[in-house]
Amino acid sequence: MKKILLFFIAITFVFANNNSDVNTSEEIKKLKNEIEKLKENNKDTENMDYNGLDGNMKKEIDEYALNLSQKIDILKDKMKTRYKLGNFTSAGESFLESLEDDDNRFKFGIMNKTILNKNSYKNNTDFFFVKNINNDGNIFGVGIYGGYSNSKYKKHTAKDLHGLDIGVILEGELPEYGLKIISMNEFNKDFKINEYYSSNSIIGGVGLMYKKEFGSLFYVEPMAFMLYGSNIDTNLKFNDTNVLIKNNFMYNAGVNLKLGLENEVGKNIYNFYIESSFDKKIKKDNNLIFKFKDKERYSTVALANDINLDLGLGLDILLNKEHRLHIDGGIGLIPTEKVYKIGASYELLK
Repeated sequence: MKKILLFFIAITFVFANNNSDVNTSEEIKKLKNEIEKLKENNKDTENMDYNGLDGNMKKEIDEYALNLSQKIDILKDKMKTRYKLGNFTSAGESFLESLEDDDNRFKFGIMNKTILNKNSYKNNTDFFFVKNINNDGNIFGVGIYGGYSNSKYKKHTAKDLHGLDIGVILEGELPEYGLKIISMNEFNKDFKINEYYSSNSIIGGVGLMYKKEFGSLFYVEPMAFMLYGSNIDTNLKFNDTNVLIKNNFMYNAGVNLKLGLENEVGKNIYNFYIESSFDKKIKKDNNLIFKFKDKERYSTVALANDINLDLGLGLDILLNKEHRLHIDGGIGLIPTEKVYKIGASYELLK
């Protein structure tokens, strides 16, 4: 209706411009003003200028975007810790070992990942269970994991953000090629106590690792990976108006390079490494739909952490081929506001 009205006013304006005897210059100015107002109202109905949003709304949305970006970053760090510990055996040797071992093979453990700096922190703890399947010497694992996370972003709302996650692990080893494949996909639910805030999302990724040994100690392990994050629905509230954010998807591609020393002494394995990873978001914008009570409005928000560059190191100890202890640490050099990373895990292999 507004577009039709705009059309008729434009026609009127043209007519007025060609009939100076009928319309005065003041009337023409009034018509021009009406046209500009209608254009602005029509634009505001269809979209929202992000920079012009309410300050509290921007804080919530920026926090939401950063939280989703950091969840993807933590998932990347989870995947990186699932590397092959020890030397690859041939498919034939692995198959013979499976015939000699009648017990079901499984992995059970706990994993913690933390991202922090002076303005924010995010801590995530997961329990996981993986069942191994030996298929003609190629080892595959299927498992589940779940846990809790807590975050606070002082530059945004400075309120505790709680999260629950549950996911699926798929991994496989191809000994003949020195390859390991890992995929993790999880559902996340974030909420705030005594606040009108709820956000549901799905994140996941897949990685391919290649381990090349040089001598009895030194090895190199490059890894290529892809990550994604998709918002299902996010409910926020501003100025007594309920807002439902939808239509949001982001994905990353990157590489990781690990240089390590590994030594097997009896039934124990000791592993130390340094690594560097780089990833970039392929999708540039965070397109959002704001569903207000009476209308829909659209906005585009810049993605948090478009590029990530990390440096890190880690230590792994496998005792009696059953108890795996892992610690790692690192620093995120890009984005400009540096973050520190700490990780630890315990895994029982049976």
